[in-house]
Amino acid sequence: MTLAKLRAGAASAAPPARLHLPVPVWVPVLEWAVIVGLVVMVARLGYGRWRRHRGPTAPDRDASMRRWVAWVARRWSWDAQNLGLVLIDDTTRHRVQWWSGRALPPVVFYPSARFEPAPNGLRCWLSTLPGVGLAEVIKRADHLANAWGCVRVDVTQDAPGRLLLCGHLSDPLGRPWTIAPDGRPLEHWALHVGVNEDGGQVYLPLGNLSGITIAGVPGTGKTSLQRWWLCQLAGHPAAQVAVLDGKVSDAADGDYGALAARCFATCGDELGDANQLLTQLYELMRARSGWLRANRGTAQFWDHGPAPDCPLILVVVDESHTYVTGASRKGPGDVRPERVAPDQAGQGGPLPRVRHGLHHPKTDRRRHPDGHP
Repeated sequence: MTLAKLRAGAASAAPPARLHLPVPVWVPVLEWAVIVGLVVMVARLGYGRWRRHRGPTAPDRDASMRRWVAWVARRWSWDAQNLGLVLIDDTTRHRVQWWSGRALPPVVFYPSARFEPAPNGLRCWLSTLPGVGLAEVIKRADHLANAWGCVRVDVTQDAPGRLLLCGHLSDPLGRPWTIAPDGRPLEHWALHVGVNEDGGQVYLPLGNLSGITIAGVPGTGKTSLQRWWLCQLAGHPAAQVAVLDGKVSDAADGDYGALAARCFATCGDELGDANQLLTQLYELMRARSGWLRANRGTAQFWDHGPAPDCPLILVVVDESHTYVTGASRKGPGDVRPERVAPDQAGQGGPLPRVRHGLHHPKTDRRRHPDGHP
């Protein structure tokens, strides 16, 4: 075989020539970036949908609480859209796309919301919009509670243009709580009242307080609360207590019988005894005012506070209407129409205010607008 034939065979066996265009280096990089971006976007959309419909249960730890609040915040736009808590801008209803002429939907504005954990749930500060205010959010509070997993959602006006939404995971005010007196003296002269809606402890400072009124329907714990307060004060040497119990004839037989030994004076529903005790308390108040000026240089009791030689005197007047109206618990023939207040006023002096509740007369002689000290 000649050299020419070999060359002709090799040329016939070679593949045909193809057109080759050079591709820039950034093209494959862009392709991979687009693919990765699409995968991330689909993953985020799927994860968001899964978290929106499969949120965490009621949290019991700080980390779980934060995750739950973050879940509520992520689905806020979805909740707002479906509950109608959005503003549809009517001025944008007739817009068209400039390159295609297609009509565009109106612009929807969502009220901005800031969420943060609370001791018993969450707090949300919500900005108002035209047509989305306090009344509209209150109407949908039950739906928000169901969506967030709360027992209730309270809505208040925090500031102009801003609402405060409080989601509660439980209701501490709806369950009883047990008290256990330990005999320790009261600290900082603040009485423990109970718990608030967040489960926190509530204290009532006594400083510069002229009196306390406890009101409520029968069976709501008014007397139990007063006895709890007296238990807190019983161990303090700078506190003295007097009780006027309008429920019974003898205070030792009533609700305060177990604390009668700690009281320096008690009386039942007898109007004469009540008049006598209140007269003694009024005279004691005036005498203490002079003692304060002579020994402390001031008539203001709380400038130096209670002390064993000048204690805080608290007067408990339970069922005060017994003394104000003269309605005794005796038989119909023994009901006396006279009242304590006119009888006391006829003696030429004001009367420490009689209330259904707990009262401690102030040690100075400043008057209330109604003439009582």
